[in-house]
Amino acid sequence: MQQLVQQKAASAWMATRASESEKAKLEMLARMIRQQSDGTDQQATVTP
Repeated sequence: MQQLVQQKAASAWMATRASESEKAKLEMLARMIRQQSDGTDQQATVTP
């Protein structure tokens, strides 16, 4: 029974880490777009 609890906790932790990573990527992308639009006419090229 304790193993099941540990597995659920680990799964929740991994999901949290994945969403934090995704959020960080989106924030970085948003910063890049803001920098591009702030003073230059260059187009941002983003490769996944």
